[in-house]
Amino acid sequence: IWQASSLRRVRALQADLVARTDAGIAIVVILDEDVAPPAGSAGVDLGPWTAAETTEWLAAVLCRRPAEALAKALFAATGGVPLFCEEILVRAASDGPLDALDAQSLGQLALPGRAAEAIAQRVAALGSDERAALEALAVLREAPLSLLSATEPRATAAVVAKLCRSAMAMVVSDGRIALGRATAAAIDVEPERGKSLHLAAFTALDSSG
Repeated sequence: IWQASSLRRVRALQADLVARTDAGIAIVVILDEDVAPPAGSAGVDLGPWTAAETTEWLAAVLCRRPAEALAKALFAATGGVPLFCEEILVRAASDGPLDALDAQSLGQLALPGRAAEAIAQRVAALGSDERAALEALAVLREAPLSLLSATEPRATAAVVAKLCRSAMAMVVSDGRIALGRATAAAIDVEPERGKSLHLAAFTALDSSG
């Protein structure tokens, strides 16, 4: 999803490179990060925006510096996924002028159905390790990697990094990991699984003192 939205940045880069060189530029888009890029190629990160980049984009849309709370609410709601940022502001604009948008009203907005459905499809296609890590995050809400891994051993640093690159999880304050709001809505933890994760988290906290 976000990869397609970010292609505009790649096309702009391509146009700039072609203008500066005589050689043609070929773009290869790889949606599966486990697939190695072609030999001799240069990579362009199409990951989600950072909180700062999300704020910069919002400022450009509003033609003014947004309130810090509003920018944080947008990042929390979208995980910095460009397409989701666009979709949620389109939704907000349908309810009234964007000049009147504040953090509370934005926080109450849900992503449009097509975006939410796309997230659900991506969650359903995850491997067992990634799914397990998201379930643990759904129970913990927000946690340092050490607690997350102690609660669910399959939530390794590599697995969490992969989820963050795909905007299904995000790094928040003090390096703690959290689910994006949109992803959280697509995670349904079975009751017994939830109890097991709660117990593992309590055990980890108790043993750490």
